[in-house]
Formats: sequence, C-alpha cells, structure tokens
Amino acid sequence: MPTATQPQAMTAAEREAPVPMTDADRELFIKQCARLMEQAMQAGNRQEAMDWMQAQRKAIAERSPEQLALLVAEEERRLDEGLDYFGVQGRAQRMLDDEMLIRIEQQRERAFDVPGVIEA
Repeated sequence: MPTATQPQAMTAAEREAPVPMTDADRELFIKQCARLMEQAMQAGNRQEAMDWMQAQRKAIAERSPEQLALLVAEEERRLDEGLDYFGVQGRAQRMLDDEMLIRIEQQRERAFDVPGVIEA
C-alpha cells in the first residue's frame, strides 16, 4: 500500500487516459508546444520537434466549440479594427508617408521663403 511519500503506480489505462484541460490550459499548452518544438529544432532534434508538433496539433484539434468561437470572435475584432499584420503595416506606412509629405512641404516653404521677395 502506498504511503503519502510513495506515489501509487499508475496503470497503463490511467497513463493513456486524457487529462481534462480547461480552455486556458489548452491554449497555454499549445503555446508551450510551439516553444518546445522550436527549441528541439534549434538543438537539431528533429524527431522531438515532430513529437511536439503532433502534440500541438492534437491539442488544437481538441479545442472546445466555445474556445473556437472566442478565437474566431477575437480574430474578427482584430480584423475589424485593422489590427492584423497588413493593417498595422499599412497604418505605419501611411504615417511615414504623411510625415515625409510634411517635411517636403516644409522644405519647399523654406526654399521659396526668400527675404525681400514679394509674392504676387
């Protein structure tokens, strides 16, 4: 009989039984799998990386319908607000373009601001 300091051995069925995860736990696990997969690849351990990728895919496939709905709603909100990659990059480029136009206009004003010349 196991004691408090001696863990009880798990049966094969218990080891194979899926551990229930909350949606938050699953999302964290998915991110951890990605990080561990990348670390394994950097270490040159392709098989370990493939194992982490399979674990990640399995966890993604097991997302609850509620979690999928939340993820879709979040992505739609980001797209509506222009927070996707292309929206953010486009906004940054427009800001640079506006700044460049302002500088060009200021340079023109200085170039044509000649003392003693009266504009018609």
